[in-house]
Amino acid sequence: GACNLYMYNQFKTPVRYTGVSLGYGIGTGIFGGLAPIVSASLVEFTGNPVSPALYIIIAGLVTARICKSRSNVSTELEKKAA
Repeated sequence: GACNLYMYNQFKTPVRYTGVSLGYGIGTGIFGGLAPIVSASLVEFTGNPVSPALYIIIAGLVTARICKSRSNVSTELEKKAA
């Protein structure tokens, strides 16, 4: 999907496979690995069983912000290369 295309465009061909796999693995490990702990802590702290949704929303907003800032960098680099 769009995520794969975005990640592939962030790396040059010689390091593309390594860059994409490391980015995917580290991101999945951090957000996916900590999700149960963070979710249980949020429910315990707030007493609201819907509060883990905040974790997902915040992670999505952080991801969107990073993607937005990185897309500007890619555009600037393409202009300099031309």
